[in-house]
Amino acid sequence: MKTLLIDPMLGNVLPPHPMLGGKRFNKELPISIEQLPKIVLCITGLKV
Repeated sequence: MKTLLIDPMLGNVLPPHPMLGGKRFNKELPISIEQLPKIVLCITGLKV
């Protein structure tokens, strides 16, 4: 099985800089980064 990560939000804000956009909806990540399986591909989209 291969794991794909699509447009992850691993920080507290969406954009690369906090002044450019909103914050995440929930206070913490639903899963810790250490618990993620090996990721084969990560697809991101910049929405600036």
